[in-house]
Amino acid sequence: MDVVQKLWDAWDADAIINDRTRGLWVDPDRIRRIDHVGEHFRVEGPLAIPRSPQNQPVLVQAGQSPAGIELGSSVADLIYTVQPDRADAEAFYASYKRKVQDKGRDPEKVRILPGIMPITGRTQKEAEELAKELENCIHETNGRRMLEHFLDMDLSDLELTDRIPQERFIPDPSRMERWNLFRQLAEERTVWELMLHLSRAVGHRVMVATPDKIAESMIEWFESRACDGYNFNMPSIPLGMNAVFDLLVPELQERGYFRDDYVGDTFRERSGLAMTQEELGKARATHLV
Repeated sequence: MDVVQKLWDAWDADAIINDRTRGLWVDPDRIRRIDHVGEHFRVEGPLAIPRSPQNQPVLVQAGQSPAGIELGSSVADLIYTVQPDRADAEAFYASYKRKVQDKGRDPEKVRILPGIMPITGRTQKEAEELAKELENCIHETNGRRMLEHFLDMDLSDLELTDRIPQERFIPDPSRMERWNLFRQLAEERTVWELMLHLSRAVGHRVMVATPDKIAESMIEWFESRACDGYNFNMPSIPLGMNAVFDLLVPELQERGYFRDDYVGDTFRERSGLAMTQEELGKARATHLV
């Protein structure tokens, strides 16, 4: 990350001058070598392409391992996380923001986005019918194989209605946090229910309800500081996705929790993460010492 961030900052925003009189496309004084010498890389730089319109691309970190959290809190703009429980999400949010602040960064500039899968319809029955239709698409053999691969264990001796014995879950620090989530879920769920949970949204929160109920829950999480927004996992394309666009988004807009128009042309601007001149100067001073 040190190398690429230095390279992104090697061109000034006004480096391109298009001076036909002098035959200059760029001002060479506004482009700098980075002369990076580290344990793994030696890079002179600069890049052979201009600075991004975003100044720097939006950095996204996914995963809740200690190493992932350390990386994300240091450099990421967006954090993708698996948080099916609100209390756990609030604790994760508070802990992560503190870690970001401890590193000298603005916690409000790092957005935590848990994954959700909204399965919705004009009525509760319609939403449940769509959820059932998706459930019926799960192939038993493939679903079992997927669960075995994810958990790294043989389940061939278990029926779909059985629960996985807890002694089969051998603790290992190298496991993903999502593996630990499924270990906890297995205490009360059958093999089939775990297959369904994994196949639906790989552990992310699934909501089967009308748009008003889903919007209400999403807002409650946001207002309780369990998240800064959401990473949507669409239940199906195009049907499930269109239901989100046509039913859920208008509901959120009516409540004042979803924009009516976009500001800016870049993903960074539209994510509310545009860099100020002060931030640009600070980044340049950090990366080009």
